[in-house]
Amino acid sequence: MTKENAQELAVMNQAPTPMELIQSAISSNVTPEALGQLMDLQERWEANNARKEFDRAMVAVQGDMPEIVKTKQVCFKNKAGGFTEYKHEDLSEMVEILRPVLAKHGLSFRWRTASDKNLVTVTCLLSHQMGHNEETSLSGGIDTSGGKNAIQGVASVVTYLQRYTLKAALGIAAGHDDDAQSVVEPDASSDWIAKIENASTAAELHEIGQELKGVNMPQNSLNAVKKAYSVALKSLREADNGAA
Repeated sequence: MTKENAQELAVMNQAPTPMELIQSAISSNVTPEALGQLMDLQERWEANNARKEFDRAMVAVQGDMPEIVKTKQVCFKNKAGGFTEYKHEDLSEMVEILRPVLAKHGLSFRWRTASDKNLVTVTCLLSHQMGHNEETSLSGGIDTSGGKNAIQGVASVVTYLQRYTLKAALGIAAGHDDDAQSVVEPDASSDWIAKIENASTAAELHEIGQELKGVNMPQNSLNAVKKAYSVALKSLREADNGAA
């Protein structure tokens, strides 16, 4: 800090606050109009200080921000006959991780939700203990994917918008964001299961197993194929032992 800046700061610190001016005005019997102007000045002064404290807290939070990892796996059959599969952050985990960090710096958050026909709007309110707050709003249509009913669809889009408004309010980068849903090829598990069940020898079944190593499919479909493979292998082995 330069000598000039230090002197300027010293002068500012010595200057009377709006509250001190109000107290002085009351003692001097000023007019109600003048007193009202001083009270307006006090409100603006407090609001400005609250905003400064909010900005300082946000800078501090950025330094303490923990990593937010996508741990929630979603997979469902889509209208095209394929599967939609993606990962996203779990909202409850985000809240559990972020709340203590924000509270350390005097910050808190909450959501406000509104709906208009098929449009849902969620607003994240990020507040500081000094009184300043900022809002981030996003809107989206009701989620009808995966065979959800109306209530489930509303709950799904609200949770989705809560995650994204909170991330936007805190400046958390989405990284590789596949939350918009990536589509995989139509499920072929039934074809593979039929092929496995038609295998007549263990050697033929083994060849099918080798082919499967290069196949990508949703985890639940892959589990069904693996189960069919194990059952078929056990059956063929039992048949071989009986023939021996």
